[in-house]
Amino acid sequence: MSLALDLWAVSRIIEIEWEMCGPDTLGVSRVTDRTNPRFRKIPIPPMMDTQLDRIVITEVLHPLRKKLLDQFEAKISPLRPEDWFDIYLTAFIVLDHIERLAQHSAYHAKLHSMPVSGWMFPSLF
Repeated sequence: MSLALDLWAVSRIIEIEWEMCGPDTLGVSRVTDRTNPRFRKIPIPPMMDTQLDRIVITEVLHPLRKKLLDQFEAKISPLRPEDWFDIYLTAFIVLDHIERLAQHSAYHAKLHSMPVSGWMFPSLF
């Protein structure tokens, strides 16, 4: 189902670390610490990052998720053999999406020196 791929793709886009590249850097300077994952980049302010993410999440991802779940439920309910491949492929894409979200969340937590527990996702650490 194409909605599963749309959800997966939009989610990957908001996981990309934004950086400023124009002359107006809003007073943010280039990262000079070589141990920082953002070395040589000019990161956008955290509030701006949060606002951009919120817009994409509320205006794009939430409606997309609802449509996907409604269509997925409609495919599963009659349980016809001709729909099995679509069901399997959609489930696979959604599970990959969940795994990548967990990986991104763990990376983000480590980036901001927040505690990360490995008991739930041992393969991500």
